[in-house]
Amino acid sequence: MRVESCSVCLDDLSEHVEAKYRCNDCGLFYCSGDGKRHAKKHPDHVVEELMHNNSSSLPINNLILNHHEICHVHACPINTYCKNCQQVICSACGLEMHKLHDCFLIDQIYNEEKIKFRVDLETLQKRVLQFDNLIGGSAKLDETLHQIEIRKIAEMDLIDELFDEVINKTNSRREYLKKSLNDMAVERINLITEILEMKQVIEKEALINIDKIEEMSKIDLIRNKILLQKKIYSTYDKMENNLRFSSAEQLNNFCLESDKHKLKVILDSIENLGRVNANIPSTTYLLNRHLDPIQDIIPDEFYYDRDNVTKEANLFTKTSYSGHSVVISSMKISEGVVEWRVDLKNICKWIGIGVCQKSVFDNKDFTCFKSPFNNHNYDVLTSNRYVFSCSDKTLNNTLRGLDFVDSNEIFCEVDCNTKTLTIRQGAQQRFSLQGLQLPVYPIIVLLTKGCSASINF
Repeated sequence: MRVESCSVCLDDLSEHVEAKYRCNDCGLFYCSGDGKRHAKKHPDHVVEELMHNNSSSLPINNLILNHHEICHVHACPINTYCKNCQQVICSACGLEMHKLHDCFLIDQIYNEEKIKFRVDLETLQKRVLQFDNLIGGSAKLDETLHQIEIRKIAEMDLIDELFDEVINKTNSRREYLKKSLNDMAVERINLITEILEMKQVIEKEALINIDKIEEMSKIDLIRNKILLQKKIYSTYDKMENNLRFSSAEQLNNFCLESDKHKLKVILDSIENLGRVNANIPSTTYLLNRHLDPIQDIIPDEFYYDRDNVTKEANLFTKTSYSGHSVVISSMKISEGVVEWRVDLKNICKWIGIGVCQKSVFDNKDFTCFKSPFNNHNYDVLTSNRYVFSCSDKTLNNTLRGLDFVDSNEIFCEVDCNTKTLTIRQGAQQRFSLQGLQLPVYPIIVLLTKGCSASINF
């Protein structure tokens, strides 16, 4: 029996490759790969498989139609499923690129996968229904969108009312102080005016009597003297009594007395006035998935020494040379994993980053970072690589930390499960301190005038 060669391989490669297919329209013979490519390129041609056992031939087009898709790599029908890659492939792909994977003929696993697919769809349908029951359906969500807008406007009005009350009270106090100051100034002005008038009267009477004293009769002299004593001396006594000051300069000695400590308390109260609460329950079940408890934290509240540190947004800047100043965040870290970032804007000489214990937070001890560093309540890494740790005494006051530079982003993480503080700079540099005594609060320590950094959650 004559064996035909592939026309394409013979022309292109000068090789005799046994033909497996013949195109009745072109009259050419093709090997397995070229025959399938020809059938795909010319779907209207009749490309038949050569049958050497006298059985009837089947057009390759029918084979392609039965399998619907052809592999673009091997031009073979896609008939295999790779479970590892979750892809449908051809048998040749299964023997080559997926030979170490779990591959199955689609015909063999079709019924099994059909059952699984039906179960998946039914499960998804149940979850959709469960979700709809939970939220009340799409109509409920649309209604909630409208309610959120209404709630937002109402809460904004409450914020305005809250701060309008503070502003009104502040303005009222301001007007009271200004009125008190004005009344005192007017009183002093009136007093000086009255004194000047009385002084003028005394001088005038005295001058008149001095000029006429030689012309007065004895009786007039005695009478005028008596009148002068009654009028002039009483006026002078009144002038002295009204003055009530040892010198005229004291009349201008009045000012506003302000209590810096009380002012600081008021400013802190205003800065921490109000909070936006999500009102989310600590444990929520949604679609049978348990969500972690949400901590009630306000990461944008900080405590610091306003006499030596200024704050703009979350950027803190040291304004004096008065030793170390600690900035304490109000974020209480006691469970889960909490992360934050410290941006070093200007190190100047020295900056510290870390956490403090509850005693430092409760006492608002802004000067807790001071020598000697043997007994303290913080875990801090400094920009000059020193470690100060109350959790691991073996590392306290040692030169084993990280070398920070200006404009660096320092990433901090407290894992409450392992009680570990990790401080990371870049992808490679990191340092960890273990044995934290929870709860802890994030802090930065500023040493010299001009050094600045921000805390971001």
